[in-house]
Amino acid sequence: MNKKNWNHDKLRKLLISVPSVTKEIREENLTKGSEDKNLDFNVERFVQSCLNFPPAPDLQYLYRNKAEAFLEEGREKEAVQLFLILQALTVKHQILIQKGKLLNVTVAESKRGTVKSDRNIQEILEENELQRSILNFNTDGCADEIIQSLPSEWTVLQICSYKSPQISRFKQSKRDVAARVGNPSLCLIRLSNDGSDPVVRLVPGSDSAVPYLMELQNILKEQSLILKEPCTDRHKYWNLREELNARMQTLVKSLEDSWLGSAKSLLLGKLKSQKAQNILVEVLKEVCEILNESPEDKMFRKLEILLSSSCFLTQKDIFAELVSIFPHAEEEKVYSASALAHSYAKTRLCFRTEVRQPVIFILDPEVQCLPWESLPLMRTCKQAASRIPSLELLSCLWRVHRTSSSSVVNCGLSTQSVFYMIDPDSNLPKTQERLDRVMKGFRDWEGLTGQPPEPGQLANMLGVKDAFIYSGHGSGNKYISEEEVEKLKIRVTPLLLGCSSGQLSRHGRNLDPLGVVQSYMIGTAPAVAGFLWPVTDVDVDKWTIEFLEYWLTGREADLLQAVADQRKVFSHFVNSAALIVYGLPVTVQAKKK
Repeated sequence: MNKKNWNHDKLRKLLISVPSVTKEIREENLTKGSEDKNLDFNVERFVQSCLNFPPAPDLQYLYRNKAEAFLEEGREKEAVQLFLILQALTVKHQILIQKGKLLNVTVAESKRGTVKSDRNIQEILEENELQRSILNFNTDGCADEIIQSLPSEWTVLQICSYKSPQISRFKQSKRDVAARVGNPSLCLIRLSNDGSDPVVRLVPGSDSAVPYLMELQNILKEQSLILKEPCTDRHKYWNLREELNARMQTLVKSLEDSWLGSAKSLLLGKLKSQKAQNILVEVLKEVCEILNESPEDKMFRKLEILLSSSCFLTQKDIFAELVSIFPHAEEEKVYSASALAHSYAKTRLCFRTEVRQPVIFILDPEVQCLPWESLPLMRTCKQAASRIPSLELLSCLWRVHRTSSSSVVNCGLSTQSVFYMIDPDSNLPKTQERLDRVMKGFRDWEGLTGQPPEPGQLANMLGVKDAFIYSGHGSGNKYISEEEVEKLKIRVTPLLLGCSSGQLSRHGRNLDPLGVVQSYMIGTAPAVAGFLWPVTDVDVDKWTIEFLEYWLTGREADLLQAVADQRKVFSHFVNSAALIVYGLPVTVQAKKK
C-alpha cells in the first residue's frame, strides 16, 4: 500500500476499519526492516496526537463514523458519547483561541501593572481556566459529567443527521444536496440530569417526500423576491404573502408528522405541574399492569416521555412506541395499553396546555436552519426552547454564570438596566416612529434612535447593562465586529431584532456554520434572541412592542417562555417561525413590593 496515495477520505476509512488494515501496515514496515513501532498506524495514537488542537473536520468525521458504527453494534452509550462531543468543533477552536489570547494579555498586563478590567485578576484567570478545562477535547466520560452538572429541570435534545450523504469532505451547495438526497435520517438523543440514561431514537429519512431543506430555501427565496420587487397590485402582494405563510405551515406540519412521526414526543420538556406529574405516574402504573411489566429505569423514562405527549400522538403512534419500549410483551396486551393511553389522551393525559420545563436543542449543521421551535406541537403547548452549539459549550456557559454572583442568570435581569439601539443607519423612519416612543416610555432605559453609537460605547454597554435591544438592519455587527464581541466579558442579554441576526452560515466547506449569536456566546452572553432569515419590519416592530410589555413587565418573567407565548403575536407565520433564542434560560427580577 503506497502511503503517498492516502487522502483524507481513505484515512477516515482506516480509522474505523477492521484490524486487517493496520496489520497490513505493520507487515509493510517489517518488510522494510523497520524496528520503529511508531510507524504502525494506530487509531488511538492518531487521536491522542491531536487532542490539544485537533483538525476539526478530520476528528469530526472520525467520531461520527465511529458513533454510527457503535449504534449498529448496539453500543448505544459509546455512540451517544461520540455524537455529543463531535458537535461545533469549529466554535470550540474559536473559544480556545480567544481564551488563550485573553490569558496572554491578562498576564502581560498584570506584570506591567496596567490591567484595564475592573474584575480581579484572579477571577479572570480562574474563569478562563474553567472554560479551557471544559473544552479541552477530553473524551473520557465528559458527557456524563456535563449532564450531571446541569439543572435537573432542563431537557437537552441533540438532533443529528445519521448516515447522511452530506457528511462528506466534498460538499456541494445545500440546494443540490437537498434535491438529490431528500430528507436525511436523524438520530435524536434526549438527555436530562434526573438519573436516567440517554434516550436514543433513530428516525429514517425519506426520498419520496418533498425535501424540507429545499422547500424552505424556495419559500425564503420567493419571499425575498416578493419583498424586493415593487408591486402596485396590493391584493396580489398580500395573496402571495399568505401563500408563503401557508407553505411554511405545511412544511413544519409535514416535518412533524411525516418525518419525525411518533419520535416528536422527545421534543417536549418535563411537566412543571406536580398535579400533572402525579396523574402521569398513576396512568403509567395502569399501563404497566396491563402489560404485566415492571419496567426498569430506562423503560420507565421512555414510557413517561411517551405518556406525557400522548395527546399529540395517534393510537398507531402510541402502539408503535410501546412495541419498541416493551419488545417482548404480548401484542394483544400492547394494543390494550395503547388504547387506554389514547383514551386518556383526551381526558387525564390531555396536557396540551400544560406548562413545561425548557428544552435546549443541539442541532447538526445540516438541520440547524429548520424552525424546530415552530413545529405544531411546540406551538400548541408553548414549549420554552433555546439552542446551543454543543453540550460542552452549554456546560461552559452554565458554569461561568452559575459561579458568578452578579450574573443575570443568578440574580435576574433588571428591567431598569436596558440599552437600546433603534435604526442606527437612520433609513427606517417608520421603525423609529413606532419604537422610539415605546422605548422612551421606560424612563430608566438608555439608548439611541436614528444615530450610530460612539466608538466604544456599545462595547461598554454590553458589559454593564442587563439587556440590549437592537432593532435595525442585520445583527448590528456593523457597529461592533464579531471578533470584538468575542473578546468581551458580556453581561447583557441581547435581543437582535434584525433580518437574519440568528442565522448561521458556512465560511468553508468543512467548517461548522458560524454566526453573530455564537460570537456573543463566546463572549459569555447568557442568551441571545434573533431571526433565522429575513423578516419584515412592520410585523417585527409590532411583535417587539407587545413582547417587551409582556416580558419586561413581569407577566412572564422567563425569556424562553415569553418568546414561546408571544409567537402568536406575529401576523405572518414566516416571520414567527424565524424567531429563535440561543443560550440559557434567563428571568426578569421580581418586582419589590
